[in-house]
Amino acid sequence: DEVYVAGGYRGAAVSDFSVFDPATNTHRALPPLPMSTEHVVGATVGRRLYVIVGRAGAIHDISSRVQIYDVDLGRWQTGPD
Repeated sequence: DEVYVAGGYRGAAVSDFSVFDPATNTHRALPPLPMSTEHVVGATVGRRLYVIVGRAGAIHDISSRVQIYDVDLGRWQTGPD
């Protein structure tokens, strides 16, 4: 019932991470991504959110990093590339 927003671009890749609750029309900041990124792919498995690949800013600077957010623990970990 919530929408998670990870990374983005504001002149450079950012590490912003937040959750939007449509029921209350509010955003809440969460711990930032371990690595700033934009143009990511996201997925969920159970109570974990995966932020996969992306660019660190330059068009040729493609990352193969997997960043995993544990919703229950409220923290990030890095998965295998």
